[in-house]
Amino acid sequence: MSTRSYEEIKTVVDRVVFYNKTSKWGVLSVRNTLLDDPIFLDKKITLAGNFDEVYTGCEIIFSGSVVSNPKYGFQIQISSLRINKDVSGKEGIINFLVKSSIRGISVANANKIYDKFGKDSIKVVLHETHKIKDINGIGEGTYEEVRSSIQEYLRMEELINFCTKLGIPFSIIYKLDREFGDKAVTLLKNNIYHIIEITDEFSFNVIDEIALKSGVKKEDPNRMRAALIYCVKTHVMMNSSTGISVGDLKQLFARVTGITDQIYYSTTISRLVNENLVVIDGAFVYWKYYYDKEEFAATMISYLKSVPLKSFIKEDIVEQAISNFPFQLNEQQVNAVKGVISSRVAVLTGGPGTGKSTITKAVVDIFNKSRVHFELLSPTGKATRRMVECTGHSAYTVHKYLHAKSASLEDIELPVVPQDTAIIIDESSMLDILMLAKIVEIAKYTPIRLILIGDQDQLPSVQVGNVLSDIINSETADVFKLTDIMRQAKDSHIIQYCSDINSGKLIPQCEHDDFEYIEFYDDNDLFDELEKKYFKEVEEHGLEQVQIIAPYKKGTLGTLNLNKFISEFNNNFRSDLGYAKDDKVMQIRNDYSNNVFNGECGTVTIANDDMVHVRFSESSGEVLGGTTPSTDGHIVSYDEKNLVDLMLAYASTCHKSQGAEYSVVFVILDDATGNFLLTRKLLYTAVSRGKKKVYIYASPGCLSKCIKNTSEVPRITKLSWLLKQNSYNKPASSDLLDFDEVPF
Repeated sequence: MSTRSYEEIKTVVDRVVFYNKTSKWGVLSVRNTLLDDPIFLDKKITLAGNFDEVYTGCEIIFSGSVVSNPKYGFQIQISSLRINKDVSGKEGIINFLVKSSIRGISVANANKIYDKFGKDSIKVVLHETHKIKDINGIGEGTYEEVRSSIQEYLRMEELINFCTKLGIPFSIIYKLDREFGDKAVTLLKNNIYHIIEITDEFSFNVIDEIALKSGVKKEDPNRMRAALIYCVKTHVMMNSSTGISVGDLKQLFARVTGITDQIYYSTTISRLVNENLVVIDGAFVYWKYYYDKEEFAATMISYLKSVPLKSFIKEDIVEQAISNFPFQLNEQQVNAVKGVISSRVAVLTGGPGTGKSTITKAVVDIFNKSRVHFELLSPTGKATRRMVECTGHSAYTVHKYLHAKSASLEDIELPVVPQDTAIIIDESSMLDILMLAKIVEIAKYTPIRLILIGDQDQLPSVQVGNVLSDIINSETADVFKLTDIMRQAKDSHIIQYCSDINSGKLIPQCEHDDFEYIEFYDDNDLFDELEKKYFKEVEEHGLEQVQIIAPYKKGTLGTLNLNKFISEFNNNFRSDLGYAKDDKVMQIRNDYSNNVFNGECGTVTIANDDMVHVRFSESSGEVLGGTTPSTDGHIVSYDEKNLVDLMLAYASTCHKSQGAEYSVVFVILDDATGNFLLTRKLLYTAVSRGKKKVYIYASPGCLSKCIKNTSEVPRITKLSWLLKQNSYNKPASSDLLDFDEVPF
């Protein structure tokens, strides 16, 4: 049967069968006005697709095509749908005024409007709104609410009408409206590709499909320019690099545009260079924004290295701090303590059990007693709490310390610190180039110490840059690498197996008090064992201190399904928004307005069909030493608009768990969805999250694949090379103070 389609069919909604407010997708039962069509013989027809503002009893005009649903029979797939405002009956007019998205009009006021304006009521309300001020009962406050909602309604109506003609789905329409508001239609009509530069909310493919439907030619210069920008930026963000090889970029550009003629690439890349958007350096093309950040960071670090320390630390204070521990530090650790406190730029790196926390505590004690000002920072709230537990002093996330208002970290009023202040950053493997550049910018005005603490063998930041490894590999900082496992940690199987993993040794299946590794041939057996052990550990250690970690989101043993599995044991009411009271959840995007950041975990306190409230214990980004965190925490509310920023967090990916430590960790390894994430570095990072007990539950052979797989997609960055180039040259910059003239 050929596809049967209908255009501009008028009918009345009998019932809204289903509707998802977030996706704007739903199912309608409507009166059958296609009575002479042999396909639809019943009194009702089912419509399915994207729509909004629809309510029972409203008159609609729709277009669409017949599809056959194996369960429900023939339906019409909606291509466009709008409410018919050209209604003449009183009931239809009042229903529209009350039930559409126009806020502020009650049934009583709708009746008054109809009594005054009759069949012109909808036209008056939408286009001559000022006239309703004469209606008794509509005060200034109600009028302003009606007026503002009408502006929003009309703007959306124009956008919807424009987009539906091009076949753009509602999910994209609402993204456009949320991102650009009343400028959306103008952007679409002018240079639609400009959207790619303004926001990362849309992929090139989405915008390109709209543009080509609207008549834009494949060779259009604006299309070529947007495609190349998209290729560079996408590669940078997906690979956490600052650049891309010329060869890879040419191939990617040809694949995205569908044009293989090299002249288009050559012309367009020259245009981007002239516009100062990219830098061509040898065989690589760098996104200039990040290239400049690397160049600035290298300049500032090299300059700091050339400035002598003026703060004085007495030797007896150092010896006292070292001897204060209930155990004896080994020679490597003592040298690290003395080296770090004597350095302008230092890196302390090593694996679990080698003493990074011990040395951090000693360094902080020495600075404190020597009256050297210090700041304790970390990229995550979880790691910030650990710094407080370790040192007893207050700590901040990098974002909180900088009072960040956006991901770019721009427009920040830099903290004012005393000369030789030690900026100590833990979990520095997670530090990205934007964070580093902003921190070292403080050195434009005050000579600081920069002390980076982290494990080079852990996964690097998911954001752009390869900061810790680049600084270590440049050989320009004073690097103190800890390799000896502390005597008191040698009995830990977690520490032992972390070391084995990192050195490439295979782990046997085992069951120790603090470490279990079991392979399962049947996923159901794995789930049974996980259920039994997980809830036992939660009962003993608490929900926050037990974490499931898996490499992948998708698949039977991916985090999405694992979260669903665990959440089903939560017997509280689960709302239409998908959450229940006491669910463990995670924020997955930086929300500067609510002061809650990517990776922070919380607990649902209230869950209903319209709103979810979450208590975050880490959201302030500041943890005060010597105090007990408030049990009230920081409450953030979510509705259908920002709910996409939230996810269940009983299970999380390794990257999302980085920077945290838990009493108990379950590492789930599976290769059903692929092998590319099964790497030694990922396994090492996941296992090292556990403090008291680690379980590895794996499909056969997966752990071996991880340990043998040391391959990584190399990050293309410039920081290490720039540091080496600057290491013997004092940067010339009028922006930098002469540190010899800064009073101590």
